[in-house]
Amino acid sequence: MIRCTICGRENEDTFRYCLDCGSEIGGAAAPTQAQPQKPPEPAEDDLGEVIALTEEAPPTGMIEVQSAVVAPLPTPPSVSLATPAGGTPRHTPIPPGPLEATAPSVRSDPAVRAAEAATSVSSPLEEDRPELGPKPVVPPISAPAPAPASRAIPDYLRPCPTCGKEVAAGHAFCGSCGARADTSAAPPPATAASTAAAASVGGTMVMGAVDAPELAAPRFKVTLIKPDGSEAGATSLKTPETVAGSAGAAISIPEDPFVTSAHLTLAERAGVLRVRDGGSATGTFLKLTARQPVPLPSGSALRFGRQRLRLEKIGPIPEPAPGEAAEWGSPDHGARFRLVQELEGGGDGTAWMLSEGEYRVGREVGELTFPKDGYVSGTHGRLQIGADGKASFEDLGSSNGSFLRLTQETVVTEGDFLLVGMHLLRIDLQ
Repeated sequence: MIRCTICGRENEDTFRYCLDCGSEIGGAAAPTQAQPQKPPEPAEDDLGEVIALTEEAPPTGMIEVQSAVVAPLPTPPSVSLATPAGGTPRHTPIPPGPLEATAPSVRSDPAVRAAEAATSVSSPLEEDRPELGPKPVVPPISAPAPAPASRAIPDYLRPCPTCGKEVAAGHAFCGSCGARADTSAAPPPATAASTAAAASVGGTMVMGAVDAPELAAPRFKVTLIKPDGSEAGATSLKTPETVAGSAGAAISIPEDPFVTSAHLTLAERAGVLRVRDGGSATGTFLKLTARQPVPLPSGSALRFGRQRLRLEKIGPIPEPAPGEAAEWGSPDHGARFRLVQELEGGGDGTAWMLSEGEYRVGREVGELTFPKDGYVSGTHGRLQIGADGKASFEDLGSSNGSFLRLTQETVVTEGDFLLVGMHLLRIDLQ
């Protein structure tokens, strides 16, 4: 990792520019040409015979110089030099770089000269010319790399507008070319907190929420329960909205003639799950909590056992117009509501007139009984008509529960049950 000297951010070794402030930080660089090194200067006590400069060619093994004096190269005593035809001995290559008139006195040490002689080798194939210095380092020429195959860039990455390299959404500058990647806003100033966060976990940069989107795990799942009470599998709510309905829906409820194709929708927002009916004919019912009365406005529908009941408010009987006869009928005992039994197929069954007071509902005991319905408990619930003209219902801890039809989007949570057709949907946490 390379730390930016301007803002302190840790960057990858391959980046030449800081991802936060765009300053040049180094990174991988192209090879540079090697510079010739200056040889050590000979000491005064190593100077040999001074060669007078003339216009003639210098003797074999010597170098022609301009306005300078040189010393003959001593032949290492432990190395035998090859002698080509003509009898002129060859010398070892002269070190690269300009020759000077002085050199360090360490060259006069016999031990140093012996070590140099042991590591130098003269080849008879070498030409009688001095080495002029190391050859410049030329970077190898390689064929242009093939263009990468086109691929989709994830949402949390975007191409650099200058070089096209991928840049994370939270980075203001490209780490490859240093150009500004976020042209819509200036880079945020580096702070001590941001620098400390980037260097945490042993110096490894920590990816923040801006670098990649959060992939929240599903919080809820729905378990389907058949009419016989057995479970038929669970479905995780992986999307913001999940539809339950007949075969083909995300939550499939097959082989139920009372379920439509998009019967209901479960929507999760900010960790809260809500359910809304899709306008189905048979409705979506929520199981009531035992021993907690709930208000029943006019038009409410209840389900328990095999019964479906509709509550209707009775308005005041209108007075006859002047000169008209009053309508004759059964005595009015002050009924405020009418409870109507809805039959399978759409017809109305029995209706009960409800005045102010309490009405017990059950299979065996109560003012409203259903002796032939084995799914209704002996004392199932209680219906209350108040003096204020309002109605409420309370489940008394029945075995199979009581359900109220939903007329608007309603919050549900873990452990709640939804009655859809002849099936139950149980809300569970993952």
